[in-house]
Amino acid sequence: MLKSLIREEISQAFKYNEWLQSLLRVAECDSIMLKSLIREEISQAFKWWRELGLDKELMKERNQPLKWHTWSLEILQEPCFSEQRLDLTKPISLVYIIDDIFDVYGELDELTIFTQVDHEGLEKLPRYMKVFFEALDTITMEISMKICKSHGLNPTDSLRKSAN
Repeated sequence: MLKSLIREEISQAFKYNEWLQSLLRVAECDSIMLKSLIREEISQAFKWWRELGLDKELMKERNQPLKWHTWSLEILQEPCFSEQRLDLTKPISLVYIIDDIFDVYGELDELTIFTQVDHEGLEKLPRYMKVFFEALDTITMEISMKICKSHGLNPTDSLRKSAN
């Protein structure tokens, strides 16, 4: 009963207030544009994931670019952060892949090497771990170059040291 009364009051308010109708149209347009932007971002996240090729190497891992990008959407909510959301989706995906490597793929001796590896020790790892480290390096370089271009600082060495 109360809900129908509230709906009726809102309906009456919109009927007689042109500015409310205009506001509603603007809100609808904004919503449509935001949905379009998010659809494009999700499409780009899926494209990036396919091009990365980890889904072919790690057949049992969670292949969930939508889930990974949803984290980015929640953290960076403003539409102006579209590029940053896509960049953030990449390391988030790697966190899930590391979890899968530990939970699904890795043997104890491999995981010991995996956690202590440096660039020289990569040859001791199985192929799927090497591919992961290549993806990690590619993503690190890509994000570092963007930071260097926009802020004049190259964080590559700091990021690599933090990974060890």
